[in-house]
Amino acid sequence: TGKTVFEEAEVDAWVDFGANELEIPACVWFYPVAGYMPFHEDAYNKAKSDLANALTILDTYLKDKTYLVGHQITLADICLVSALVYPMKLVCDKAYLKPFGNVVRWFNTCVNQPAFKAVIGEVTLCKKELTAPGQTATASKNEGGKKGGKKEKGKKKKDKKEKEAAPAPAPAP
Repeated sequence: TGKTVFEEAEVDAWVDFGANELEIPACVWFYPVAGYMPFHEDAYNKAKSDLANALTILDTYLKDKTYLVGHQITLADICLVSALVYPMKLVCDKAYLKPFGNVVRWFNTCVNQPAFKAVIGEVTLCKKELTAPGQTATASKNEGGKKGGKKEKGKKKKDKKEKEAAPAPAPAP
């Protein structure tokens, strides 16, 4: 926790930020890869965009800071790093993280502390984004809600024709 009442309030604010702005989109992005939920392209695109927005805020804040509050690791750092461990290991590749150099520096500083290593082990940053079952190569390259290419449009037409041709279910007795 913080050393002063103000620092304690800062820690609380960062913990809330992490829970609401980082953890939710991070989980929506990496849960399908981990098999915790099915892949949905719209959710994937929104999660990547929302996480980028949160990382932009964090990156700007960390421009001249080593840790989130004060000059040592606090609960704020622990909570935010914990929310980012799996995304940073599985889906946030170098290209995605390129605009967030301060976040990467802070994250690496934290996870390389002996206390972090004792709990989460060695952390290797993602080199290539892992994809979820059912995720197309097109979806993993999309950013911020862009739609897929021509192949997807053709597939949608084919799916629509198949649905139209399928017999209607029998009415319930």
